[in-house]
Amino acid sequence: ISSIFLMVDLCDLVEVEIAGRNGRISITGNSEVPDSQDTMRSAAATFLSNIGKADGVRIRVCKRIPIGAGLGGGSSDAASVLVALNGAYGNPLDHDQLLRIAGEIGSDVPFFLEGPAAMVGGRGEVLDSFVPPRTWWVLLVDPGFGVSTREAFVWFDAGGYLRKPWSPDLSVRERFAHGRPAQWGFSNSFTEVLSARYPELGSICDAMTCAKLAS
Repeated sequence: ISSIFLMVDLCDLVEVEIAGRNGRISITGNSEVPDSQDTMRSAAATFLSNIGKADGVRIRVCKRIPIGAGLGGGSSDAASVLVALNGAYGNPLDHDQLLRIAGEIGSDVPFFLEGPAAMVGGRGEVLDSFVPPRTWWVLLVDPGFGVSTREAFVWFDAGGYLRKPWSPDLSVRERFAHGRPAQWGFSNSFTEVLSARYPELGSICDAMTCAKLAS
């Protein structure tokens, strides 16, 4: 991918507790996600394997980020588990080691160990972090349904939406950080493909564009 990621203050609440030596990882509060797909479970198991521990871990999460919204909820939760466990064990892994295992867990997980904004490449693991303005307001609209990231990429490829590769550079970052949105010169490549499958998304984007032009 070639993208710009930005953290916002919408977040889940994640509580992590080391629970004996039974090797069991339990998660409450994330019932909509199958255990085999839960990034927090993967994060805990991968971390323990890397430090040679077989302890049990209890994870409790209060979900605020909609599932399947493309907002990095699962990835940020996984990153939170890594940071919490590393702290609980006295920081046995340095930042570079955490980044490495974060990339094993999921493509977007490394970003949530860095932030608050970054130019992102590769599968999501190539990061050039920077500090954006703190004066922005970000409007998030929940259409009431989720979209699978895997399916979105399949639809993108099958629909022939691939454009000339876009390579973010310093000028793009400067326009993003200091220019108005109308001056950015880039857009979300998934808008077209997802709007074709979900007309509601197209209507939301149109309404937001009209509101922006009217402001």
